Amino acid sequence: MGTRSLIGVETGEGIVASYCHYDGYPSHQLPILQGKYGNKVKALGLIKPGSMSGLEVEHTWDYDEKRAAQPLYHHERGEKDTGPQTYENLADILMKAQECWAEFVYVLSSSGWNYYEIQWTDS
Repeated sequence: MGTRSLIGVETGEGIVASYCHYDGYPSHQLPILQGKYGNKVKALGLIKPGSMSGLEVEHTWDYDEKRAAQPLYHHERGEKDTGPQTYENLADILMKAQECWAEFVYVLSSSGWNYYEIQWTDS
């Protein structure tokens, strides 16, 4: 079972974000985001290819090739329409997180990486 998350960056147009399926809990994901994607350019580079399986995956989708730990993007296995989405504001992305069953949302703002644990509602 995956710990789903949305990873986003504040821009002038809102929050640009991509979905990540596995290992979205803060003790795993936050140090990676802070260490490897601590500025806007690097963070946008992370989310630009779109949704991903995980942030640090050491194999391809076929498990036939070992590679350095890196994001494993859904487009790598031929999925279409996996690009990042833009949300108007924090409330908008938090609502989207509930729709895609994400448990955490990470947003890079001018103050650094912030994360939000999703509080589930019955609606």
